[in-house]
Amino acid sequence: MTAEAGQTAFFRQFELPKDSRLLDAFPRPATLPRCMSEDDLRYYADQFHMSGFRGRLNWYRNMPTLAASTPELQDKNISQPAAFLAGAEDPVLLFDEQWRPKFESSFDDLRFVEIVPDAGHWVQLEQPDPTAELVRRFLKSVDDG
Repeated sequence: MTAEAGQTAFFRQFELPKDSRLLDAFPRPATLPRCMSEDDLRYYADQFHMSGFRGRLNWYRNMPTLAASTPELQDKNISQPAAFLAGAEDPVLLFDEQWRPKFESSFDDLRFVEIVPDAGHWVQLEQPDPTAELVRRFLKSVDDG
């Protein structure tokens, strides 16, 4: 999905009835993403058919509880060395177009922020070589102190 499609879907949420589901706003893709074959899709569909999809979503559903259960972390920065990478076509980046300054100020030792071209939400699957190189870059920066 392109960033434009993600942004369109995000804003389309406001045009749909209140009982609509999140995915109702997203267009059905015409083709599979580069990182998924028909066999992959069939395998995942079979697994989700057997076990359901609920468990994978429970972390997101539980986010308000997570924040409430750790009040001591409110307004605290992450002090460990960190790096951030995301796909340039990840629609999550469009949820708040002003995310970067607030995000960056939440870290005491943010080594870098990199936006990987030609990748969406699953950047490690869509662009494995650039992702691996960025992970190596981060680990080297930690190793070098």
